[in-house]
Amino acid sequence: MQAANASRKEAVWHVYFPLFEGVLLMDLAGIADLLRMANQRLPRFVCHLVSPDAQPQTTSIGLGLTASEALPDQLPDNTLLFVPSSHDVRQSMRAASTGHVIRWLARIAPQARRILTVCSGSFLAGEAGLLDGYQCTTHHTLCADLQQRYPNTRVLENRIFVTDGKLWSSAGMTTGQDMTLHLIEEVCGPQIAADVAQEAVIYFRRNARDPQLSPWLKHRNHTHPVVHRVQDALLCEPQLEWDTPTLTRLAGISQRHLNRLFEMHAGLSPRQYLNHLRVAKACELLQSARMPLEKVAEACGFSSAQQLRRQWQQSGMQTSPARFAMSGNEANPS
Repeated sequence: MQAANASRKEAVWHVYFPLFEGVLLMDLAGIADLLRMANQRLPRFVCHLVSPDAQPQTTSIGLGLTASEALPDQLPDNTLLFVPSSHDVRQSMRAASTGHVIRWLARIAPQARRILTVCSGSFLAGEAGLLDGYQCTTHHTLCADLQQRYPNTRVLENRIFVTDGKLWSSAGMTTGQDMTLHLIEEVCGPQIAADVAQEAVIYFRRNARDPQLSPWLKHRNHTHPVVHRVQDALLCEPQLEWDTPTLTRLAGISQRHLNRLFEMHAGLSPRQYLNHLRVAKACELLQSARMPLEKVAEACGFSSAQQLRRQWQQSGMQTSPARFAMSGNEANPS
């Protein structure tokens, strides 16, 4: 097993980015720069920008981008195909260059070791028949459309990225960078992935289990100023002992009225919202710091590890805090 891991980390990977009309520049630049940073520490990635007949393509911000190569007929060994998104997938898919890329993907994908889609790039992969039989994800506003258009795939909603055998897919924009850090960890090891994340000032690396919609933003899709004021205070310091008199003084209304407003606008009570924040904070600490569960519970405002476990279970987490911490600190083998 050690020899296999060593061999895997010594392999050179060719990474192909197909360009087409309206391609989202962040998908290309953000991912390619993370690979460049990894290469400075351990040169394992050779990047190729390709397009039909090596013709320039206009990106999402109107900047023309010239490919270094035409779409190849053959791929080298250890090839990764990154399929980026566009700022308007429906418009982009009507463009001639996108049609060329889709047909190329359908023909060339069997030669690739892995296909990685970013945001609406999943639609290009779907048109090429690459989603059939796989689980995948895309931007949360496009999940239903993707599932309806390609019924032979299983679209997982509210996921940062999904890895299913040969097909990896991400939700969009910055989540493509999360997926790339996961790839760097697999190819180069966890230390290099951590170093790249630090250089890129990505302070908290998300993984495939994390939701697209941040737990810190959940229950905030309303406009009521009193509820927002209380939520802002709880969000800043969820570990404090927030008793009912403190919350009502902050809101300037009675407990009954505050509870009614929270239920109406946030969909839960102030106490439930506080526990939601504390569980979210526990998730971060369990993934980023090696702390005993009692210390994590204390840092998040829980009275004990037992209370943390109880709220953790009530929040719908699929695994225990201990298992969550263990999986968050392990390297992900291929």
